[in-house]
Amino acid sequence: MRVRHILVIALVVIALLVAACQPNGGSSSSGQVVEVERGTVVSTVSAIGSVTPLISANLAFKTSGTVEEIYVEVGNRVTEGQPLAKLETTALELQVAQAEAQLASAQASLDDLFDGPTAAEMATAQSALASAYTSLVSNNLALQNLRDLYTTYQVLPQQAWSYSAAIEAAEAAIETAQARIDELEAGPTEIEVAIAEANVAYYQAAFDLANYNLECATLVAPFDGVVGDIPINVGEIVSTIITAVTLINPRVVRAEVNVDELDIVPVELGQEVELSFDAIPGRVYSGVIIRIAPSATEITGVPTYLVTITINETTGIKPGMSVDADIIYASAEDVLMVPNRAVETMGQGKVVKVLVNGQVQQRTVQTGIVGDQFTEILNGLDEGEQVVI
Repeated sequence: MRVRHILVIALVVIALLVAACQPNGGSSSSGQVVEVERGTVVSTVSAIGSVTPLISANLAFKTSGTVEEIYVEVGNRVTEGQPLAKLETTALELQVAQAEAQLASAQASLDDLFDGPTAAEMATAQSALASAYTSLVSNNLALQNLRDLYTTYQVLPQQAWSYSAAIEAAEAAIETAQARIDELEAGPTEIEVAIAEANVAYYQAAFDLANYNLECATLVAPFDGVVGDIPINVGEIVSTIITAVTLINPRVVRAEVNVDELDIVPVELGQEVELSFDAIPGRVYSGVIIRIAPSATEITGVPTYLVTITINETTGIKPGMSVDADIIYASAEDVLMVPNRAVETMGQGKVVKVLVNGQVQQRTVQTGIVGDQFTEILNGLDEGEQVVI
């Protein structure tokens, strides 16, 4: 027992002597040693999400009615303007025909005003005027004969009064017939033209509306795409609020990811994003943030923000794929850097352990960007120095 105690004391003394011989209070290296090097430091926020079509639409008819035909099936590729489905249109076609007839009648009335009186109208007016003059002359002659009899016999027959009335009537008829001729020769008044033009405009609008309603009975593709869903059936009565066809453009896609509220602060519009897909292993795509939701949505109790990313090149990517996104919110190229594990916090500053002549020294450094794996060193270290992790 005594020999063991003497041996332990001797070992302790040797250890103290070795420690006393270390220069500058340093110690020997006991961890991994890496060199300070130049490179790129990148800070990212990671998020997951899925691929959605950038262009998609739930299409509905613009008028109510009964579904008569469906021209496409789910999965069909369609082009812009291609008919997708149609409603029963018998009543709408009758409305178009009625509106067309009313418009034609109104237009004919307007044309008649500018064409002037027809030969028949003018002949009728002139005939009325001639007839009135004939009546006036004949009745004046008869009345004059009666007056001659009165001069001879001093007796005025009773029929003299009827001739006078006929003369007055003939004079009135002459005035009316002449006014009609003047009217025909003068052409239409401004008020008549205005009324006729207003009628044409009214029936033109009615005709256009009837045609529009007929066109609305056919649902057409607003863009090139693929039919994603058809939730209607032939014979079904639909309204303007019921989705008839869902259309997507699978060639133009975007990524939508949910960023945790703890990570959202450094995320901004225009930042670059690296995207990877489980369905496309070994390839990394690039994108740019184009939208950040202004408010959070809770997912499994965690507030997250929906971030929309446009994808620069989409070969092989399809709507619905899951995506992993690394949002680059800070980066620095060709800078001094060390692994994050090499940097320690001491008080208000940062320190690293530097290996000098086989001995470990603690040194204060000034750091810049803290990346996912490396930390930028602004001051305190030189390229090629060795640090201990």
